[in-house]
Amino acid sequence: MLLGIIATGVWGVTQFASGSFGGAFGASSKVKLSEADFYQRELKNLRASLPEVNVALEQPSMSGGVRVSPGYTAAARTYVEDVIADVEQEGQTEFDTLDDAESYAYSTLGADISERTSGLLYGGIGTDLATTGFPQDPAVVALEQQIAAQPVTAGADGSYREAAESLAALVGSTITTDQAAAGCGADVPDPNGIETLAFVCLGTEEGWGLITYTPAGMQRVNEPSFVNTMRHEIAHKLIYVQCGEQVGQTWAEEYGEGVTNSYAAIYLGADREELANSGRADPAYIMNETTDAKARAIHESDLACFDGDTLPDQ
Repeated sequence: MLLGIIATGVWGVTQFASGSFGGAFGASSKVKLSEADFYQRELKNLRASLPEVNVALEQPSMSGGVRVSPGYTAAARTYVEDVIADVEQEGQTEFDTLDDAESYAYSTLGADISERTSGLLYGGIGTDLATTGFPQDPAVVALEQQIAAQPVTAGADGSYREAAESLAALVGSTITTDQAAAGCGADVPDPNGIETLAFVCLGTEEGWGLITYTPAGMQRVNEPSFVNTMRHEIAHKLIYVQCGEQVGQTWAEEYGEGVTNSYAAIYLGADREELANSGRADPAYIMNETTDAKARAIHESDLACFDGDTLPDQ
């Protein structure tokens, strides 16, 4: 998960400390909040909770409904760094006794750290990040342009596997025909009797670098469509880089194969007509103005990865 903060309390050390813990002691008898064991514990936990910044084309380090795009995780890390700076500054607040400082750190400080940061688990709820969209990483955009520009040519053996492999390599993937290697389980069944040509299993460590062609897909290895299929599967991977596992039922229905086809056609140079013909038997693969718009929205703003184009409820 994005953050794992162990915390208790309410934010605002300066707001409460200066008026609530007065006394008749001289300046020399004062103790700083930073001397309290509970303060040191909460600050240590906060530093340990710094989000890892997801790097373009690496498997996102977070899942379970959090935002995972590199742009968002970088912004979330900066946000937590600012909270750390605030806590360090508040650590200089003076109390009459160490017990007062410990009591404040235990009863108040930690919970407000949690209040300020736990919303990051849900896309920045409670912060300005909640309504900020982050476009696809520039490094990914550069690769998309390279993929789109690559010609579809047969190899010396007359097949298009080499051309497809070269595209897969650009996003850190290789082709496999072992349908269990990616960790998705046994052979993927063909839904509704429709042939599955290839698939990716991005929720597993094994599957991150694999693009699996089924026997039906390999039958087309001597056709240019073999490369078009690769572009579709790469689109799945790049959408995952942007969105992670934000694929609830509504998301899957609206941002599923049709949006993946649109993404491949708009950003990866896939042949739109060929994609339309390949998926003609399954309505889920149909492209239209809506799927095109959603593909562009995902590419330009990771907010579009959520059901209904809004962040999930806290």
